[in-house]
Amino acid sequence: AAVGALMGARGNSGVILSQFLRGLARGLSGKESAGIPQLARAFQYGVVMAYRAVTKPVEGTILTVAREMARGGKKASKENPSLVELLEVVVQAGWDALERTTEQLPALKEAGVVDSGGCGFVILFEGFLKVARGETLSPPEEISVPYSREKVQAAGGEEKLLAFNYCTEALVKGTNIRLHRLREDLEPLGDSLIVVGDDKIARIHVHTNHPGEVLELCLKRGTLHKIKIDNMLDQHREGISSMQVSQGDKREEQMSPGLGLIAVCSGFGLEEIFRNLGCSRIIAGGPTMNPKVQDFVTAIREFEDGVLILPNDKNIRLAAEQAANMVNRNVAVISSNNIPEGIAAAMAFDPDAGLKENQEEMVERIQDIKSAEVTYAVRSSTVGGLSFEKGDIIGLMDGTVAAAGKSKAGVLLELLEVMVQEEDEIISVVYGEDVAAEEAKELQQEVEERFPDKEVEFLSGGQPLYYFYLSVE
Repeated sequence: AAVGALMGARGNSGVILSQFLRGLARGLSGKESAGIPQLARAFQYGVVMAYRAVTKPVEGTILTVAREMARGGKKASKENPSLVELLEVVVQAGWDALERTTEQLPALKEAGVVDSGGCGFVILFEGFLKVARGETLSPPEEISVPYSREKVQAAGGEEKLLAFNYCTEALVKGTNIRLHRLREDLEPLGDSLIVVGDDKIARIHVHTNHPGEVLELCLKRGTLHKIKIDNMLDQHREGISSMQVSQGDKREEQMSPGLGLIAVCSGFGLEEIFRNLGCSRIIAGGPTMNPKVQDFVTAIREFEDGVLILPNDKNIRLAAEQAANMVNRNVAVISSNNIPEGIAAAMAFDPDAGLKENQEEMVERIQDIKSAEVTYAVRSSTVGGLSFEKGDIIGLMDGTVAAAGKSKAGVLLELLEVMVQEEDEIISVVYGEDVAAEEAKELQQEVEERFPDKEVEFLSGGQPLYYFYLSVE
């Protein structure tokens, strides 16, 4: 979810929000359930990550609002509140902090408005509160906040000189992106600089007078995607600052001809792998992040000649099957129970063949591979005589712990020793967001030395939670 937020982030506040969510996720990492104290602590993790994202944090922005909300939550958590009571305190702390932003930033005080990013952040948590209370939410045509719209609209009525005219954003994809070096190179070119991500994908945001130079510097690190350059003076003239949320363009549903292939995955690299194998639609999801039935329904309706779905998780398959029964389309849900099986099935996809033929080929392809996963233990346990502690690295085969240790590489190699047989030819490894590219490169060399007669490939998946997905065929 955090990666998806980063990929879809818009503007300064959007990127900051994505990093807050990343910290929140890390604060809850490894937990099947969380109490109020754990939730309050995770909130603080989110604020720390959000502050780290900004080169020069400014008070009176979304950062200030998030920090004060986290403080309110931490204080309230000591009183053993319910979830609703905790969120009530957090939301009220947010509105109070938002009110003070007018005094913290001269530009806001001059215009008589509050910070719009901070306002959106509080509204987000107000939505959480309403859901916790069991209130029914309908899609809003306009967000109502306790501030005068006349004041907000007045902010766009007077032209002012901007130090930097162009809001520049881009996504950089590479193999060894050094975020701190990229941040250092971009800093002299403007302000409001944000550089976040990892060594494979980075999101940049900066206000500058030289967007071309910004993009050139980014281009040296990898390929550019989702480039967005806005003239902020034009935005100012058009009154972009009004806090009115439109529902957007209402377009007629458009269907794509031909057979569709839908895959569920999480991680930018995995998305790219599945798209390269012919998937025309990716649904974000995976372990601990199950897509809604409606996500599948919406995706299925995009194709008029039938759809094949790769759920890539046995817990997601039911939602896909329910969606298939709700839509008047020819749909086949393939029994891919993990990412390696999904990739194997996608490799068999033939867009020119029929749905039934593809289904048969995909099922057969899944049966031809052996798969495993490397992750970490969320609790101490003993399984099949194999003991491990919470936080240890574990290897899973067919959903059962087959290896355990302190080293990611050690567990990976132990699994391969069990999986690889003389007749096997190909070893494929997809490494996740917590494995550096250099670490993966060294490990690939070790696997090639251990199995010199096999073809070995390592791919960057960027997936959370799982260090490695393995397949042998």
